Amino acid sequence: MILRGKDSKYHASEHRGPRRVDRESSAFFRFVEQNHAVIGCLEDTLLNHLSADGFTLKLNGFGKFSVRHRPGIRRKIGFSGQTIQTKALRKVKFVSLGSLRQRERVD
Repeated sequence: MILRGKDSKYHASEHRGPRRVDRESSAFFRFVEQNHAVIGCLEDTLLNHLSADGFTLKLNGFGKFSVRHRPGIRRKIGFSGQTIQTKALRKVKFVSLGSLRQRERVD
């Protein structure tokens, strides 16, 4: 917005800025806080069971998280000819289920 002189209908003293929202009473902010709590619980559960190979966390209609342990492998470095052992990996895989899986497909 361009503010002009006092004769203009837009004057700096009349501009009040964006409307302030009370975070405690707003339903949207309560919804966001609840979602953060749910996602935090899911993350904590996955991190607590990261050491268990084959652990699966299924959320009906949304998807499934599974933990896989992959052992390290031996790789040859090209120039030097050295063979090294790579580190073991723990992977978390997500597979979508239900309506989310159907919407992923593009026909």
